[in-house]
Amino acid sequence: MRSVALLGLACLVGCASPVATSGLAGLELPTDAIPSVLTEVEQAEAPSATASGTAPSLAGGDAASIALASSMRIADDAPEEGWNYAAMPYLWAASMKGSMTVMGTRSTVDSSFSELFENVDFAMQGSFQASKDEHHILFDATYIDIGISDAEAGPLSLDADADIYIAQLLYGQNLTESGDWRGVVGLRYYKVDIDADLSPGPSLGGDQSWIDPVIGFVAMQPIDDEGLWTFVGQADIGGFGLWEDASRFSWQASALANRKLESGDLILGYRVLDIDYHKGSGSKEFVFDNQLFGPVFGWIFRF
Repeated sequence: MRSVALLGLACLVGCASPVATSGLAGLELPTDAIPSVLTEVEQAEAPSATASGTAPSLAGGDAASIALASSMRIADDAPEEGWNYAAMPYLWAASMKGSMTVMGTRSTVDSSFSELFENVDFAMQGSFQASKDEHHILFDATYIDIGISDAEAGPLSLDADADIYIAQLLYGQNLTESGDWRGVVGLRYYKVDIDADLSPGPSLGGDQSWIDPVIGFVAMQPIDDEGLWTFVGQADIGGFGLWEDASRFSWQASALANRKLESGDLILGYRVLDIDYHKGSGSKEFVFDNQLFGPVFGWIFRF
């Protein structure tokens, strides 16, 4: 959100009416008065030269006033420089589907969308973006606490609580002059902490953190003629097993509708994040092969 304070300065230029010289014919004046009359006539005719296109010389005050007004007009027409910022608290009501392995014990997770609000115990998300010209820096953080009930673990059932932390730092650059397409590259951090109870059986627990390289794009397109609604799509891929502590593969996609309002922007949409991470073997094996998906609701503050 930008605030621009403009100060206006009005310059008043007084123009004298043209003097009719025909009334001077036959008028007898004292000889010593002629110079003063001629001086008055010359002073009265001087502004008329301005009307005919000849630019008069300006005193210091008037010249400075016009120069100031011109500079303000140029500044008003020129694009604003400097960084622009946007903060967006949002809620990603994510469900989870896939499988996970903790201490060598594998279980499947299948949380349907209809069970979404029953499975999500707590969620908190937020993002911050800084932009200057064609450059953009985005930080996004997500925390989700998902309760899992009666998951299949072979012949056993499993109840688990999964705390999932996701943070990403991305750099984006405009690919088009209008900025409606941007390329992004960066890093995404994950931490998964799982506490599980087998029935019948022992309790299991484990946590793991890793970092993925990511690359992708952002696309923006106005939806209506008034420019109140804008579609924002984002997609990226990452991991690639590039180093030891990286996902085998991960991908993310989101489709959002941005509605501009007087006090900010309303965000509505859907987000999907798919993660395939494996580490260790035997009793030390940890696997998180899941897809998180669900609607997104948020609000953008610009400053």
